[in-house]
Amino acid sequence: MRESIHSLREQAFSQHDGRDFDAAERGYREVLQHVPDDIEIVHALGILTVQTGRFSEAAELLTRVLGARESAQVHVDLGNALAGLSRSAEAILSYDHALALEPTLVEALINRGVLRRDGGCADAALADYDAALALQPGNVEAHINRAAALSDLKRFEEALQACERALSHQPHRAEIWLYRATLLLSLDRYPEALAGYDRAIMLRPDYAEAHAGRGAALQYLRRSAEALASCDRAIAFAPRLATAHFNRGSALRDLVRIAESLESYETARALQPEDPETNCNLGGLLLQTGDFERGWKLYEWRSRMPGAPQVHRYPLPRWDGQANLSGRTLFTYLDQGMGDTIQFARYAKLAELRGATVVMAVQDNLRRLMSTLSPTIRVIGQMEAPDTFDYHCPLASLPGAFGTTLDTIPADVPYLSAEPGRIAQWGARLGAEGFKIGICWQGSALKSGIGRSFPPGEFRRIAAIPGVRLISLQQGVNDAQIRNLCPGMPIETLGNEFDAGADAFRDTAAVMESLDLVITCDTATAHVAGALGRPTWVLLKRVPDWRFLLDGDRNHWYPTMRVFRQEIDGRWEEVFDAVHREVSSRLKFG
Repeated sequence: MRESIHSLREQAFSQHDGRDFDAAERGYREVLQHVPDDIEIVHALGILTVQTGRFSEAAELLTRVLGARESAQVHVDLGNALAGLSRSAEAILSYDHALALEPTLVEALINRGVLRRDGGCADAALADYDAALALQPGNVEAHINRAAALSDLKRFEEALQACERALSHQPHRAEIWLYRATLLLSLDRYPEALAGYDRAIMLRPDYAEAHAGRGAALQYLRRSAEALASCDRAIAFAPRLATAHFNRGSALRDLVRIAESLESYETARALQPEDPETNCNLGGLLLQTGDFERGWKLYEWRSRMPGAPQVHRYPLPRWDGQANLSGRTLFTYLDQGMGDTIQFARYAKLAELRGATVVMAVQDNLRRLMSTLSPTIRVIGQMEAPDTFDYHCPLASLPGAFGTTLDTIPADVPYLSAEPGRIAQWGARLGAEGFKIGICWQGSALKSGIGRSFPPGEFRRIAAIPGVRLISLQQGVNDAQIRNLCPGMPIETLGNEFDAGADAFRDTAAVMESLDLVITCDTATAHVAGALGRPTWVLLKRVPDWRFLLDGDRNHWYPTMRVFRQEIDGRWEEVFDAVHREVSSRLKFG
């Protein structure tokens, strides 16, 4: 009998090693019928139940083993079971016990690091992975997890190096190529990212996540039709892959297939309802179609987006448009870029009309310009807050709180003004000669700004119109750089002192008052010109930011603004042809 039990044990171990889990489990349980206290078999059965996802049963079996004998490896196995039950704190404690018994146990270090990272402690996770690699420099799982922790810490270059080290050991592992490509995407190295996704797909043709990532890379490369095809392939392999539906929505948006784009974003949202980017993109597209009622609600997810400015948190009530503001103090504050602050500051005046005392926190370098909004609105710096107030609300949430629709946008301009002394100073310097056009061609370098900018050389035909003077409003560009960019093209610059102080747009606003026209890409300069009520032409990519909607030559937020839109994505030639015609016509008949 003893020999048959021994033979049964060995056979079960062999079946377990061969991953024939059903046969192995039958063998283990038969052994335990004859030898209930065989702790080695109980341990093996505990490991098997972890591997088959029966974590509660595994935790009971492994706790029983620890009651019989203390073992670092059993603590690790119990930690794995507890992690499977989402009991992370207890799992980490199990890994701690294992490492106290055996400090060089690499599995415990890696698994503890995974849980620490999942809990938001990327630095502590990184320390675990580094310790594991000090013991086993070639441990691929440690390198991959180290890359993930470094990515969480925004140390993308180091994360990429960790991926490269993992690939040096396992060059044919598709998921490492996928993660490497995703890191390259984060580094804005789109052609390399595309090549990485292609390599992952070559290794695993049905790899849905790689097809979806390929779609994102193609989208950033502005190859939207190809991006759509990649996303469709991803969905064919994994119909419930939310990322594929999200990327598909973005591709369809840029192909101006708006109804289909909305449908894809809605599908992605149904699959991952708590994802900030999905909700925010859907909200932006709804706003772009003029559906402000639904759009403002989803626009609130912007504060949870990666890299979003830190939103103030206060115990006092947030104003949502319902409470009476009469006799109350409303504290409103930035939560977006400078253009958004300029655009939405107008709502502080609406709050005043409802009887509120308003305190507004803005970017420090905008304080001076924003102080011209109203003599009774107190403007403070971005890190400041009033000692007392009754309600608070982010600036970009005020349109939703006021229930703004396309028909009720508060569009009285000007609502900001330049300093009279500076207007006189710049007016004298610029003189009265010619038709003075202020130009700006470079917008945000962020991913959201892709496609907004154009080469300043596009203004060449406009510069050649008799009587036209082009004056650069572009920040941080000097004479030498402009001569480099546009050799032989007459663009006037305003010197190193132009907006050189701590206050943004102080000189820009004054110069604009002496200009006949401002022509700009979609950037904060456009908002300054619009808020000043200056004649402004904004040149837009095929699918612009939501606040310009999808068609029309006017902007609902700024009555003195006219827009010129690309007909074909990425092509500015027709846009500048139209601008050239309009400037020529204005000078001819004006």
